[in-house]
Order: sequence, then C-alpha cells, then structure tokens
Amino acid sequence: MLECIIKRFPLGLYSQTVVDAALQVHSQVPSIDEIHEVHVATLQTAVKIMAGDAEKWHPTNRETADHSMPYVVAAALIAIGFVALLRVVPLAAGGLQQGNQQSTATQVAQQRLEQAHAAVWTAVPATDCVGVSAGNAAPVPSGAACTAAISETYDAGTNVTFPDESSVAGFPGYARTTRITDCGAGAGCSGIVYAPVPGTGTGAPRLITVTVTYEGSGSPGATSRTRTVRLEWLVAQR
Repeated sequence: MLECIIKRFPLGLYSQTVVDAALQVHSQVPSIDEIHEVHVATLQTAVKIMAGDAEKWHPTNRETADHSMPYVVAAALIAIGFVALLRVVPLAAGGLQQGNQQSTATQVAQQRLEQAHAAVWTAVPATDCVGVSAGNAAPVPSGAACTAAISETYDAGTNVTFPDESSVAGFPGYARTTRITDCGAGAGCSGIVYAPVPGTGTGAPRLITVTVTYEGSGSPGATSRTRTVRLEWLVAQR
C-alpha cells in the first residue's frame, strides 16, 4: 500500500467537504427556523452515490445514514454541529477502528505464515523445522530434528517449532497460535489425504493454520468481544 487517505469525518467520501461547509454555516445560523431549504453544489458522481435513490433521502439505519448526503448535511445544520454528527453515525467510527484491528491481526497471521513457508523442511539432509501438531498442540519436529541455529522460531527448551504466543512481540493485545497438519496422515487436510510422489522421498504436504485473537472494539457503549482471524497455507517438503 503506497497511499492512504484518512477521512476527517466517518462518512461517505463525497460528503466530506459538503459537511465541512455545513458545519461552518451552522455557526452562522441563529436558529434552524430560518433555514427554508438547502442547496448543495457537488459532483454528479456524489449525487448518484449519496443522494441518487429513495433510501438516501429517508435512511432507516446507520449504514445508510452515514452515506446519505441529505441526512449528514441536515445533521450538521440542525443538530449541534460536529458533536451531533459523531453521535448520529457512531458505528462508522467504530467500524473504522474494527477494520484497523482486523488488518493488524491479518498482518500478524501473515507474518507467521511467511515464517512457516521459509522454515527448513528437507528430506536430505533430514531436517524438520516446520513440525506437526498432535491434536490441538503446538507443532514439534516429526521424523527429523530442528535447531535454533537454522530457525528463528524454534524453541529448543520445549522442542516446539512455532510456540503459542499470548502476546505477540510488537503487537500488544494480539495472541497467536500455529497448528500444523500432516496432509498424508489420518483424515488429511480438508478431508483429502495426500500421498507422497513415488520415488521422490518427500513427505506429504502440511497445512499451516495460524489463528490470531484480539479484543475487538464495538460500537460506543458496547462491550468488546474476542475476535479471530485465521489464515491457512500449504507447504511442501523441499
């Protein structure tokens, strides 16, 4: 991502400058009784997206309201300015924070997947720094050894290739677990049992499942709850 735009208001993009203008006018109007009609000059695209259908003129939920130009302009003029505007669309601000948290959780999970993909797992010499999980346990080397010298995640004390983390370093509030399934054993992966290619000496692929949990924010006044991001990736022996 090379560019990012942060909106001033938790509203539809095309309403940003219009609402800013409405807030400026609000401070100059002694009484809302003096407002007879409002004329808004904007882009045709803005009219189509934020005022082009009936529900945008009579929104019945917050999701529609924060993308209704007539509604947000009226809120800015009739209510008490910026504070009122945040009150009528609190879910939009909450949604932005939830999106940021989910993006961070996805980044944390992706980081672990990349580490697992880069981990040494070879038939010759026999090395296994990927590992396999027994049930819901953290993965341990299977059929070969791993050393801390060739793995940044291996814990020699517990012989675990990817230890559970109650708090991920650099990402406070995020917990991460890694579970690895041998796709050639038991029920396989997603019900499919993989067989090694004859004559290659390599093992069946393994399914890496990374789960990241965090306390997600809710709408104002709501109780936060645990949220989860789960990513999966197949890796093959080299």
